Amino acid sequence: MFVVEQLEDSRYYSDLFGHLESQNIEVWFYNLANFKFNPDILGERTILNKSSRYYFSIFNLNSICKKFDIIHAHETIPAFYSVVASIASIKKKNIIFHWHHGKSIGIKQLIMDSIAKLGANKVIFVSNEMLSQIIGKGAQNSRKYGVIENGISVDYVKLKPNRDIDICLLGRLREEKGFLFILEVIKEIRKNYSSLNVKLIGEGPFRSRIENKIKELDLSDCVEMLGYLYDPIPYLTHSKLVIVPSYSEPFGIVAIEAMGAGATLIASNVGGLKQIIEHNKNGVLVEKGDHSEFCNSISLLLQDTELRNALAIEGRKTFEEKYSAKKMANRYIDLYKELKNGSRKS
Repeated sequence: MFVVEQLEDSRYYSDLFGHLESQNIEVWFYNLANFKFNPDILGERTILNKSSRYYFSIFNLNSICKKFDIIHAHETIPAFYSVVASIASIKKKNIIFHWHHGKSIGIKQLIMDSIAKLGANKVIFVSNEMLSQIIGKGAQNSRKYGVIENGISVDYVKLKPNRDIDICLLGRLREEKGFLFILEVIKEIRKNYSSLNVKLIGEGPFRSRIENKIKELDLSDCVEMLGYLYDPIPYLTHSKLVIVPSYSEPFGIVAIEAMGAGATLIASNVGGLKQIIEHNKNGVLVEKGDHSEFCNSISLLLQDTELRNALAIEGRKTFEEKYSAKKMANRYIDLYKELKNGSRKS
C-alpha cells in the first residue's frame, strides 16, 4: 500500500500503478489528505483519511495495514505516520520511506524525519546526490539506504513532434526553480529573436511574482503561462528547448520528461540533474544563476539545429535506457521481493 499526502493529480502514481498492476501486484493508496486524486485511473483503490487531523491516520493505518505486505510511504509525513502506526501494531510491517525532496526545514520536520528513518526497513532516495547530501557519503555502504530514480511513461511513437515552441519552462512555481532568473535571460535572448515563443507550465506560490516579472520585462507577448497541466508531454514534444534553471533539484523529473519527449535540454548543474545529464552529450549543463552562460547556450542551440537534434536523440536514448516508468516499476518490484524474502527469513 502506498501512503501519500497528495493534494493534486499525479502522473507519477498513475504510471507506477499501471506497471505494478500489470505484474500482478495489487496496489492501494492511503491519502492523508482528504482528496481522491486520479479518480479515473485509480478508481476505488484510494482510501482517504477520515479526519482533517493527520494523527487520526495512526489508528486508520494500524487497522488497514494488516491487509498489506508492504507499506510504501512517500515523503516524510506519510512515512512518520506509517512508522508510528506500525509501532502501535502487534504485527510489524515492512515499511519503505521514499524520500523525493531535499532536506527538511524546522525542528518538527527533522524529528519526523529521524523517526521515519529509524523505523523504516528501507529508505529510498531519488538520486545518489540526494542520498549523499542527506545521509552522508558513507551511506552507500548501508543496506538500509538505496536509490531508485524516477521514471515516467512517454509513448513517443504516438507523438507527432512539431517543435514550433522555442522554449518551454516547466515546474512548480517556487523560488528554487529559478524562473525569475531565467526570465531575465529570456529578455536578453529576445533581442535577437523578436518572434521568440515561450511557454511556462506550472502552478505555485510564486505565480503572482512571475506574472509581475513578465510584465516588468515587457515579455507578455512572448511568454505564455499555461498553469498546471496533468500531462505536459504534448507541449514538450512541440518544444525545441526545455530549460531547467533550478537552484536546487533533488532529482529533476522535468529533465526526464523533456528527454522522453525528444526536446533538447539545458539545465543547471545541480543535484540530480548532474546525474541525469551528461554535458554536451544528451543535454547541456550550466552553472546555476550564470546569466551569460545560459544566454550563450540557449542562443547556440536555437541557431544550431544539427547540434540541437543530436543532443535530443541522445536524450531519448538515455530516457529509454534508464528513466521509463517500466524500468522504475521493475526496480520497485525487486525491492518489494527483497523485503518480503527478508521477512520470511527473519
